Amino acid sequence: MMERVVVVGASSGGIPALEAICAELPSDFAAPMLIVMHVPPQGNDLVDVLAKRCRLPVSHAIDGQYAEAGAILVAAPGLNLTIVNDDGRAKVKLTDGGNPNLMRPAIDPLFLSAAQAFQHRVVGIVLSGFLDDGTEGLRAIKAAGGAAIAQDPLDALCPDMPANAIRQVAVDSILRADSIGPALSALVATPARRAPTPATEAPGQIPPRQGHGIDLGAAPILASSALTKK
Repeated sequence: MMERVVVVGASSGGIPALEAICAELPSDFAAPMLIVMHVPPQGNDLVDVLAKRCRLPVSHAIDGQYAEAGAILVAAPGLNLTIVNDDGRAKVKLTDGGNPNLMRPAIDPLFLSAAQAFQHRVVGIVLSGFLDDGTEGLRAIKAAGGAAIAQDPLDALCPDMPANAIRQVAVDSILRADSIGPALSALVATPARRAPTPATEAPGQIPPRQGHGIDLGAAPILASSALTKK
């Protein structure tokens, strides 16, 4: 049975963050990583860009394939990427229905499906971008006992998405992009344990963080960065 599943959401300014993360992942990375980045219908060169920086294979997700440990799957333009639990394996399901957050691919469908399918085994990451796509899904991951990570807004080219996630979700760690890769590698190498149910969160506040059996502070937790800017 798959131990962990990593899901990542990014938008404007997300490519440098994704490059920094992927460059730090080892060739024996012990989980699949699925990435949704807001892209126009004609797409972009994200797969090629990440493949040049990453030791892991990178490709567009194909409907019906399994997300295997040590591989990175990227949402294709115009299709929402979701996963289902097929006897303990993450099976890709693509859909052209719906246009949540006025984007397709959108981040929340992937995060919500991952939370439902794999619960406490999910690690969700929100990176640079405008508005708040990913916040609802990260909240679901956290409520299911998974781990929630946000890019430090001061490190993000467009801080809205991670800042909104931090305000509304009891994230476990707030990290610079170049620190997320090492923290992920340590996290996926440990058994997934169901964390305590998060406390009720007050809108506009940073709630207490919950532990996940590993010190995500392999890089510093920068709580104050959520609400301040340089």
